[in-house]
Amino acid sequence: MKIRLATTWLILSAMISLVTPTLAQQGSGASGLHATSSAVLPVLRTHCLRCHNASNRDADFDLLNHVALHADRRRLVVSADVAQRDLAEAKLWRMVGIDEEMPPYDEEPLNKREVALIRSWLLAGAPALAPVGNNSKGSK
Repeated sequence: MKIRLATTWLILSAMISLVTPTLAQQGSGASGLHATSSAVLPVLRTHCLRCHNASNRDADFDLLNHVALHADRRRLVVSADVAQRDLAEAKLWRMVGIDEEMPPYDEEPLNKREVALIRSWLLAGAPALAPVGNNSKGSK
């Protein structure tokens, strides 16, 4: 009986480990946050940073200014724990993933993969994209 129970437990544990994603795959931990930021940065460079940078005052926020982005009263981004509960709390997600008002209609739209990368970045709490002092001029 004890051997059968131990064998069942071992098999069940193995099955759970196969279907449960690792923390790195979920974007948790320092290396996962870096991977999330690294993956989303090319998308933001292509679609967002031309307008949303430190040099362009018309867009009224800089995606590379991590401190200002998190301090913005409009709640452009939210902490990871808030994002996990309700991602719509982040105004950037509402603009990109719900209302689809960004990028503007006269620009190339985001594809599903790009939207998914932005979503993952926001769910991770929108970790810093670039070191402080980095030139935030985007390119298209």
